[in-house]
Amino acid sequence: MAQRIIKTISFQKHNLLKNTMPIILLLLLFTSLNSFANSTKPADKTNNETVCPIVLFIEPLAAICLDPSVSAFPLNVTIQGSDGSGFGVWSGPGIIDPINGIFDPFDSLVIIGNNIVTYTFVENSCVIAETTTIVIHTPPDASFNMDSPICSNEFSNLIATNSTGDIYDWDFNGGLVISGENEGPYEISWPIAGIYTVSLLLEDQNGCTSFESQTIDVKKPLDLPVIDCNSTTSEIVFNWGNVPGATDHEVLLINGPAGTEGLNLYSVSNLIPGGDSVTIQVSAVGPLPCGNSTTVKTCYTLDCPSLTINIQAVEDICLYPNTNSVELVGNLVNYDPPGVWSGNGIIDPVNGIFDPNHPSVNNGSNTIYITFSEEICLFMDSIVINVFDLPTVNAGITDEISCANPEISLTGNAWGFNLAYNWSGQELFQVLTHLILLLIIRGIII
Repeated sequence: MAQRIIKTISFQKHNLLKNTMPIILLLLLFTSLNSFANSTKPADKTNNETVCPIVLFIEPLAAICLDPSVSAFPLNVTIQGSDGSGFGVWSGPGIIDPINGIFDPFDSLVIIGNNIVTYTFVENSCVIAETTTIVIHTPPDASFNMDSPICSNEFSNLIATNSTGDIYDWDFNGGLVISGENEGPYEISWPIAGIYTVSLLLEDQNGCTSFESQTIDVKKPLDLPVIDCNSTTSEIVFNWGNVPGATDHEVLLINGPAGTEGLNLYSVSNLIPGGDSVTIQVSAVGPLPCGNSTTVKTCYTLDCPSLTINIQAVEDICLYPNTNSVELVGNLVNYDPPGVWSGNGIIDPVNGIFDPNHPSVNNGSNTIYITFSEEICLFMDSIVINVFDLPTVNAGITDEISCANPEISLTGNAWGFNLAYNWSGQELFQVLTHLILLLIIRGIII
């Protein structure tokens, strides 16, 4: 009984050119078949026919995904029962080296799907062929579209171009997912400016994967203009500093009277204290994608201050001969601007000189005003100065007392304001007493 020989043959890479392989294969097959035809007879159980003892085992392959990492590789076959004198060749789509069994998945004859490859082994009178199926899959398309550049206060729209994948493994590199899932679309934002890499690892139903990455440029927006207000009771001045990165500044009047624009300022005059307001918009002009940054500001005029005026009182003045002028004293409490005097008898409005002898002065009360001004705010107060002419007196004594006229009547008169009558009777009493004694001595009065 013959011993069964199991032998594994390992082929080394051959240096033959690919276009010589079909010729070599035909020669080998022709030689083998010819030898087989001349040395065999029809099968007959009565003859001592030798059964071919050779068995071929081609190592099975997992499905191949045509991604860039795949390259040509050798196929492996195990030959059992060979005595070592035989030889074999490979054939089929993708075989670029029939002797060494090199299979190239990117060969032009390879199709997407099932590719049948045959290994034919010839030894003595045996010709044995074994086939295997190599499955080729196209990898999924992991490409995607993404908005770039964007501003850090906005979001990027992102979507995968392939919607047939089973597993979408996204890496947004710290981006905040506002919305989206699977293939997208997504809305992604990055709060800090910088360059970020976004990647997608896509796996399809065949287990094939594909990887894609892109960078997104996230820009920092311009700083907002900082607007300050400098207001008085009648004017508002807006001013702001330069914004880094801005190429210009634009001013838009939103509310209030028009003003004058200057270098980083906008001023409005002739306003009402405490009642007027002006609103403007200042835009720092910047490039896309962030564009302009804008600030709106409203400013108000100041109220007139609440101030107290002190005026020194002036005593009533009687117009005696050589009566002098009076210097009035008045001031704003805790405030600096000088006042201006006005009214009858004011001959020096700045220094507050009042002349009671002036023709404009009334005999009686005279209202005198002092006015302080601060921009368009006016502060006024007044005092009353009483000026009186000297009174005139007439006692009306024109008669003489005599025996024939023992009584006289005092019928005098006086003119003036707020007169007080003060009769002086002592001398009159002495005269009358002397007269009475004289009359008694003369025997006229008993």
